[in-house]
Amino acid sequence: MACNIRMQSSDPIGDKPRSDMSSMQRMTQPNVGAHQIERRRKGRIMCDYPAIVKGTDGQGMNFSESGRVVNLSASGVYLMTRNSIQKYAEVSIRIALSTDQLLKDPSKLTTLGNVVRCEQKPDGKVGIAIMLREYKFF
Repeated sequence: MACNIRMQSSDPIGDKPRSDMSSMQRMTQPNVGAHQIERRRKGRIMCDYPAIVKGTDGQGMNFSESGRVVNLSASGVYLMTRNSIQKYAEVSIRIALSTDQLLKDPSKLTTLGNVVRCEQKPDGKVGIAIMLREYKFF
């Protein structure tokens, strides 16, 4: 049985100051240095889940890229891949919600969203931030 959840489009970073957050929101926010302001509205789950990202590149060609989800929230996904994906590209991501190799059929999450940031990492991988519009568990 699938569970569809549709999300309203919103700024994934937001501009709500920390002092206006509920105590639960503050508890899920990571600590930041004195010169940084944490602006996330949703807490992050640190993880290491396998994922497949699909979409269409700037030349209209379909692509499929494997990667690993590094963190996940109700409004976004950050994952590592080998190749960059164009900013603002619409993508779908299929995430296996288990790192246990013994599970033959782990729970999965399928999402639709847009790339909001790509970062080249020193190890040659690319960090990709995706703002989610909708997702489905199955």
